[in-house]
Amino acid sequence: MVSLHDKMVAEKDPKSTQTRRRTWTVALAGKLSTIAVYLPLLVPIILFLRSLYIPPKIFVDSGFGFLALRSMLEGGPFNSITSADPANIANDIAIFLTWYSPGQYLVPGIFIWLGTSYGLAISLTSLIATLIGVVGWIQVARSFSMRPFVLFVFVLGLNTFAYVTLQFRMYHGGELLLFATAPWSLYAMRWSANKSPILCFTISLLSAALLFFAKPTGLIVFATNVVAISLIAL
Repeated sequence: MVSLHDKMVAEKDPKSTQTRRRTWTVALAGKLSTIAVYLPLLVPIILFLRSLYIPPKIFVDSGFGFLALRSMLEGGPFNSITSADPANIANDIAIFLTWYSPGQYLVPGIFIWLGTSYGLAISLTSLIATLIGVVGWIQVARSFSMRPFVLFVFVLGLNTFAYVTLQFRMYHGGELLLFATAPWSLYAMRWSANKSPILCFTISLLSAALLFFAKPTGLIVFATNVVAISLIAL
């Protein structure tokens, strides 16, 4: 209900009342647009619920990583696959993986170590990495002052693109983790570009390590971030 004081103010200064209403309308529209941006996140959540009944398959590259994980859980060396020695099959040898990044199996390996099944661990990893990646790209887009409608279309495209949805059918490991870490590394490196040289170097180094942990080709993403930020500065 409108108080007597508000009525008196409105009668004396109707323009101020219209201004307040316009301000309130703009604020409400801003809040609704902010909420709408996150609505497409329902897509990976629905896909996650489906994957609880039909767990994702494992791509062959990630399969080698899970062999290393099982070997480690059984007491084997880090990031190595235990197999029979071709010279004497009575002995075992440990083959260190150099082609694949350990991130693809260490992240779901946390859930497996806690007692979940491989299927549930992969589904949880796919959901968490997708949400982290999409929220990260939202922050990057907002840092460029993207319009709400354009941002909504951008986020909707991210959540419905096969690169994201396929992970709930076929776990590719490194590609998914790279999707989660790439936007945040770009956001952090852009933020640190105007800070002290020591802080900028530290964040850049941590970003490179995180991207490499996700996937070795993450170093290409890191180099691309450096070039992009340099071009923006110029």
